[in-house]
Amino acid sequence: MSAFEEHYETIAGYRSALLTRFSNPRVQHRLAQIAADGSTKLKVRTLPTIVAERAAGRVPTGCATTLAAWVLHLRGLGAPVKDPGGAAAARAAGSPELAAAVQAVLDWLSAGLGDDEEFVTAVLDRALAILGH
Repeated sequence: MSAFEEHYETIAGYRSALLTRFSNPRVQHRLAQIAADGSTKLKVRTLPTIVAERAAGRVPTGCATTLAAWVLHLRGLGAPVKDPGGAAAARAAGSPELAAAVQAVLDWLSAGLGDDEEFVTAVLDRALAILGH
């Protein structure tokens, strides 16, 4: 099996499991509940994908979009931040300039990630798209 086929199999399996979970009427996760504890969840669920994709020379657009939304959330867009471990991330997002906030939050997430200009640009571009710019 090629690496592409293994990757596709993983994505297909994940999609299937996600659809099964979301079709269960007894599972009632609210978006605010899912967003809670982002400072912990992103390090465990998103950062490994970013690291692997960047090591392979790719820019993970889905991860960039996720982090863009999180940076905007930390900056006060949307629901109030309910993340007991997120005070430092929120401080990092507090720069008046969005580009500096993105870079600081990425560095908070993983030391040196804010120096990855290509990924910083991707996250900033996605944040601006979310904002409608």
